[in-house]
Amino acid sequence: MRITVIGASGMVGSAAPDEALRRGHSVTAVARQPPAHPARPGVTAHSVAADDAAMRPLLADADAAVVAIRARPGEDSSVAEATATLLDAAAATGTRLLIVGGAGPLRTPGAPHVRLVDNPDFVPVGARGLASPRARQQRAAARMPAARLG
Repeated sequence: MRITVIGASGMVGSAAPDEALRRGHSVTAVARQPPAHPARPGVTAHSVAADDAAMRPLLADADAAVVAIRARPGEDSSVAEATATLLDAAAATGTRLLIVGGAGPLRTPGAPHVRLVDNPDFVPVGARGLASPRARQQRAAARMPAARLG
């Protein structure tokens, strides 16, 4: 299987290529900046932002994609916008997406009306700036009809 990992230089995204290779897949690793790990057999690296038009051909060449992106520093809304762009590209190319990320949009155990990002017992106030964009990303993905995702 050909898997494209978008956000391949981050914590989750950098682990996904290794797991895909271990399972015998070929990998296209995509990151805004060149990935920190060296090139290796089975992995092709590209420096492309998730909201760039150049993502469409990278998705078209994939059987599936793992999306492990986060907001650009100081641009909290960028992750939701990039997710919407990726969802549109995936719908146009017929590529299946698996979006992975933080737990901010999940519900608090024992208090399902409270998101983790809003609960200081789980997400310290100082970390909310990192967790809030993930909740917006989830809302962007939820608006995409499942039929368009394949």
